[in-house]
Amino acid sequence: KIDLKGQRFGRLLVLKENTNRSSTKQVQWICKCTCGTIKTVKTRDLRGGCTKSCGCLKKDMITERNVTHGLSKHPLYSVYCDMRRRCYNTDYYEYHNYGGRGIVICNRWLDSVGSFIEDMELLYKEGLQIDRINNDKGYSLENCRWVTAAQNAKNRRGMSGTSQYKGVMWNKKGCKWIARTYYKGKLKHIGTFTCEKEAALAYNKKALELNGEYAYL
Repeated sequence: KIDLKGQRFGRLLVLKENTNRSSTKQVQWICKCTCGTIKTVKTRDLRGGCTKSCGCLKKDMITERNVTHGLSKHPLYSVYCDMRRRCYNTDYYEYHNYGGRGIVICNRWLDSVGSFIEDMELLYKEGLQIDRINNDKGYSLENCRWVTAAQNAKNRRGMSGTSQYKGVMWNKKGCKWIARTYYKGKLKHIGTFTCEKEAALAYNKKALELNGEYAYL
């Protein structure tokens, strides 16, 4: 039996199975949309990509295409649109690194591009990129800053899937833990360790040494 509890499909997070079947006897799931709306969706519609939100995604896409707020020519408007695509457009090529892993936009910004511009334009300069201070948290005034492309590259996510620590991976061939970090856009080898925690500490030390406040820990 397929269990979708806890999985995310577009803007929908599956909370639990609905005890009631659909009119065609299909399994249904109770889901919560990022906008807060609770919606019941059939298994095939979730897994097939037919239903990706409570309906707000389509409304937002229409609104984006028919801009009436007069801010479409503001230099931060394209930044705002790209941010929304990364978090909520499941067809966007970078979605899996953002919305696909739970990164969302705070309600104040999600509800209004004007609020985003009001909060962020003071320190903005042409050529800067928006960066999340904590890469595992979403977009908000408290967690965002403007950085250069080089600084942004330093705050990229490390390797994952083989260790509970960032920047650490298990080397099957050598049967040891490897610590690595990124510096100037290139992967830098830190060392090989028998202890996973020692590898993590070495990673933190080197990442801070090389990247300072922009290090991803």
